[in-house]
Amino acid sequence: MRQYEKVLETIRTAVLNGGIKSGDKLPSIRGLSEQLHLSNASVIKAYQVLEASHSVYVIPKSGYYWMEQPPEIANEMAYIDFTKMHPDKNLIPFREFQHCLDQSIAHYKRELFCYGPTSGLPSLLIALQNHLAKRQIFCDAHSIVITSGSQQALALLATTDFENGRNEILVEQPSYGVFQSLHALNGIPMTGISRTENGLDFKMLESAMKTGRFKCFYTIPRCHNPLGTSLTEKEKQRLVALAAKYQVYIIEDDYLADLSYGSKSMPLYYYDTHQMVIYVKSFSKAFLPGIRLGLAVMPPKRLSAFTKQKKVL
Repeated sequence: MRQYEKVLETIRTAVLNGGIKSGDKLPSIRGLSEQLHLSNASVIKAYQVLEASHSVYVIPKSGYYWMEQPPEIANEMAYIDFTKMHPDKNLIPFREFQHCLDQSIAHYKRELFCYGPTSGLPSLLIALQNHLAKRQIFCDAHSIVITSGSQQALALLATTDFENGRNEILVEQPSYGVFQSLHALNGIPMTGISRTENGLDFKMLESAMKTGRFKCFYTIPRCHNPLGTSLTEKEKQRLVALAAKYQVYIIEDDYLADLSYGSKSMPLYYYDTHQMVIYVKSFSKAFLPGIRLGLAVMPPKRLSAFTKQKKVL
């Protein structure tokens, strides 16, 4: 048995015996190394293994804390369920978020609980502007509209009249089922455009755009679900060029962009020089689903109509 595995075994035994419960702080690195007569490096290695398997969480300058384990995986610390389409509730940092809430209430007081601007809290808009800029999405804070998740943004866009006078929507297939359900619920006419692991059917897409019937095209260019693929940079540039040529807006749903590693994978918004891309993002997967935080970055000529509809719906 390796030295750090002795630390893991000690902690597992303590958990099974009830000596360590959910939320309990684990012994300090120095304290545990002295107790087990091991080096600090062995304890650090063990704690890193536990953190990587989501068995503990870290509070900076405080230490390591045991995380509650579901009964079915309590003895299988390295198990991660990839079948669920939502964050593991056992990984939600409740204590840290409670601290953030306390600080927000103390700082903003009545601003949080009264009617505010339709676009959202100004300080949050600036924070989101900075967040987006780090991800190659450069926009003004006043062009951002905070929404109740990305679903509200998509529903508003699908039901809002566009200045191009068209009312039909192009949707890549397969695609986000909730967005497509707007067709059945509200009678919004939609036409599917084939997308496979090899990319979009651009011939079919351009033929549809040429008809002048469609106001927008809905796509998930990065980390597509369920395909798991992303459009190439050339495909993104080609798509933006078609949108500008035929005056068909693109709704870019970038809800899984945080899973896109590396700076070479750019959003469609990055290539848009004709203000034809409407960027939509959700933080439900990367932050907390229950917060329902989403946003839409609107082109200037679309901003007024979008905020007006958001205000009344």
